[in-house]
Amino acid sequence: MPAPGSLTGDSLANFKVFFPELERSVSSIVRKEAKEPLPNWRDSAQAVIERYIGRCPESFVYEGKTYMPKSFAENLGLDLDDYVSLTSFTHLPFNQWFIIETPYKWRLKPSYNIPIKQLMAVIDDALDAGYTVACGGDDSGDFTRTGLAMLPDGVVPTQQMRQEQWDDWRFTYDHVMLIYGKAVDEQGKPYYMVKNSWGESGNYTASWPY
Repeated sequence: MPAPGSLTGDSLANFKVFFPELERSVSSIVRKEAKEPLPNWRDSAQAVIERYIGRCPESFVYEGKTYMPKSFAENLGLDLDDYVSLTSFTHLPFNQWFIIETPYKWRLKPSYNIPIKQLMAVIDDALDAGYTVACGGDDSGDFTRTGLAMLPDGVVPTQQMRQEQWDDWRFTYDHVMLIYGKAVDEQGKPYYMVKNSWGESGNYTASWPY
């Protein structure tokens, strides 16, 4: 990504300009009734991406050593088979795998569908055991970037509420963060502590109430 302030019109990448141009490029590639995309369609889309956010570096330096993306992943020593993607919706059966149907989810890997209470229990158990949890969710609601994200008083998330916001497109599944711990405030209200990718912003560690 470009450095903040390096693009015109925003403190970060100017997606209000970038996305419409990319959509026009992709629309021209996906021709009506075409049996296959135009030749070199990847190059056309990549050219738009690179014009706005730059070319992806082929290598990078971390702690004095140069890596390629694949070699860095291998250096971490992680076994990806140790990880599982979980979700919770009622429009498909529980205890089955499915690909979450959202235009913002570009990685078409299946998630295992379980009831929301079970999902929250898995999150708590993982954090209590010293693990972190990658959390994909909605980032389009009304909030301020103070570092604290909270539901209105008296609102308790339910399976029905989650499904309703998914069905009417209020829930957009457009951001991923890392839950790394739990905390409580002076009144004893519990929170999840979350690492975000917005840089230094707000007065607190970004957190979600349970």
